Amino acid sequence: MKCPRCEQGKIYGIGCGSDGPKPMIIDCFLCKGSGEITEQQSKWCDFGRGLRDLRISHNVTLSEAADLLRVDIIKLSHMECGFIAPFLTEEDYSEMLK
Repeated sequence: MKCPRCEQGKIYGIGCGSDGPKPMIIDCFLCKGSGEITEQQSKWCDFGRGLRDLRISHNVTLSEAADLLRVDIIKLSHMECGFIAPFLTEEDYSEMLK
């Protein structure tokens, strides 16, 4: 299945060189440069996008959500982006937003 985040495994990012940070083309974080993801990863992406949309529709920042849910902000971001398996449910998010 084609990766929804990149073009053939590559993304634009910031890399560090001997002359400091500079724009460069790097491997996609989701597909790790292959341009393909599994069906399971696709489900994680869809689920995470839904949670992110729900959070944003309630004007809650990622930082605020992490505090309210008592989870690490990076882990929460990775879940919303589909990089890792969901560890929260839509109900967890709905409760947080009340």
